Amino acid sequence: MFSKNNTYECTLIMTNLTSKRKKLNLIYQVPNGSIPVKGTDHFNSQLVKFEAYETKTQKMHFYFPENGDFQHYPSNITDTDAVIARSNIKTLKVSLKKEKLVEGTFYKEIS
Repeated sequence: MFSKNNTYECTLIMTNLTSKRKKLNLIYQVPNGSIPVKGTDHFNSQLVKFEAYETKTQKMHFYFPENGDFQHYPSNITDTDAVIARSNIKTLKVSLKKEKLVEGTFYKEIS
């Protein structure tokens, strides 16, 4: 559950699980119904270069100005125009009630 008018940070975590260097494209967007903040764009696509077994992160920030149920389309990793990693679409619930979020709760919500 998300609260109206609270700023959220989402950390995308990507790992190259191979022994070879990789150049992959990361595609991500803030959830529907949310407003990006702190320099985050509504939608972003960027080339990410990985060394063997390297992990990288990307953060995005947003808030929900209204209550409701909003869909979140997951980030995608592509390699030569083929999607090689993504999760399922999730519905996020936003309400007036302010709830304490536990570390990792957001990740569980959208992954």
